[in-house]
Amino acid sequence: MKRLLKVIALVFATLLFVGCQPQIPSPPQTTSQTSQTSQISQTSQTASNSKIIDINDLVNTDYFNRHALEHIFYGTINRKRQATGYHHEGIAPDAKIIQSTRSKNDRHGVYRAKVRVEGINKKAMSSFFPEQWTAQQVVDAINEAYESREHVSGNIYEGTFDGITIQMYLTDNDKIISAFPIYER
Repeated sequence: MKRLLKVIALVFATLLFVGCQPQIPSPPQTTSQTSQTSQISQTSQTASNSKIIDINDLVNTDYFNRHALEHIFYGTINRKRQATGYHHEGIAPDAKIIQSTRSKNDRHGVYRAKVRVEGINKKAMSSFFPEQWTAQQVVDAINEAYESREHVSGNIYEGTFDGITIQMYLTDNDKIISAFPIYER
């Protein structure tokens, strides 16, 4: 019985100690940081309402190299600590569109925006596959564009799907490194 009382007293003291810790204030944000945070959280709420899937569940990915899907759907941070990729909204836990930079959709539903991946702003604009497409529809569109691809220069190729030009970067053994839609002005 004494042991039980000691355990209860210890648990109570721990809870009391943890609950009484002072809150450490965050450093004040600038107006632009506050605005960007607000814009990103709005996009985050929209993305969280859509069906979330894991890229490992996607099928027909034989043409893609092992990091391409992560690059396209989540965005990545390269060795220079720069944000890259992110070309489809909806399943990326750590990538967000900076809302005030989002363009209007072109006639195919493709749009462009500045993005933040894992807290790092990407320098270039990203172009995005239509937001109503699922991740599997994006993979299928890229596969069809890959089948009709034409060489542009170096390791850059372009193909089309449903009137959308999709630019692809390929490895030496013809695996997709990156693919994104070309925004029509």
